[in-house]
Amino acid sequence: MGAWINKKVNSVATRYLGKTGRLLDSGKKPFDARVAFWILKKIARLPGKRNVYFWNDEVQELEEAIRENREHPALTDEGYIGKQVKLRSFAFGDRGNTADHGCGWVAVFNVWRLLGKPRTPMEVAGEVGRGARGHGKKGVDPFFILKYFRAYGYESEMTTGWEAMETAAERADAYILCYLYGHPEGMIGGHFIAGHWDKEKCRHIIYNGEHGARETVDSIKEAPCEETLLNMLITIKKAAPSEQLC
Repeated sequence: MGAWINKKVNSVATRYLGKTGRLLDSGKKPFDARVAFWILKKIARLPGKRNVYFWNDEVQELEEAIRENREHPALTDEGYIGKQVKLRSFAFGDRGNTADHGCGWVAVFNVWRLLGKPRTPMEVAGEVGRGARGHGKKGVDPFFILKYFRAYGYESEMTTGWEAMETAAERADAYILCYLYGHPEGMIGGHFIAGHWDKEKCRHIIYNGEHGARETVDSIKEAPCEETLLNMLITIKKAAPSEQLC
C-alpha cells in the first residue's frame, strides 16, 4: 500500500510540476508558484559557519589533485569537477554521497572557480551541506544556494522563464541551472549544473552536465536531456564579497 501511495503522489507531483514548469518557462508565474517560491525562500536555512566534514582517502586524493594540478577522474583539465559519479565515497550531508546527491555542492565549487575565487572541495561541501535536504539524500535547497552567495557579498538572483534566463545568464559572471525532471518510473529527480556565457565564443559552457566533464551548448535550454518539469536559474555577479559567511 505504501509503495502504491508513493507512486500516486509522485504521479500527481510530476503532472503539477510539468504544468507549472511550462508556464514558468513561457515567462508566466502562476499565483500558487509565486506562493510556493516565497515559502521555500523563507524556510531555506541561512548559511552558517563551516561544517565539520567527513575526511577519507577519496577526499584527500581529490584535494591533492586540485592543489597540485594533477589529473583526477572527476576533474576537467581546467580543474573543475566534471564527473561527480567518480566521487561515490565523498559524502554529502550525513547520509548522502556526491555521486548520487552532490551535484549542488559540485555546482557551487565550480562557480567559485569561474569567479576566480577557487576553494577546496572540503570547504564547499561542508558549507553547502548545511542546506542539504533529507540529510543529503535529496540534494540541496536551491534557495539556500541563493542565500549562500548573497552571504558572501555577491549579487545573486533566481530567474525563471527561458527568455529571462537566457538574458540573465549572459549578464552574469557565473550561473547555476537547477532543473527537476521526471523519471520513466514516475519518480522526480533533479540536477544542478554550473556554467557561464563565453562572450568571445558566444556560447554557454557548462560543467558536470549530463553527458560528461565539460559541455558546450548553444542555449541553456539544451542543457537538460531528461523530461524537464521545472527550470530555475541562479545567477551570480561579482560585487564586493566578504571573506567570511554572515
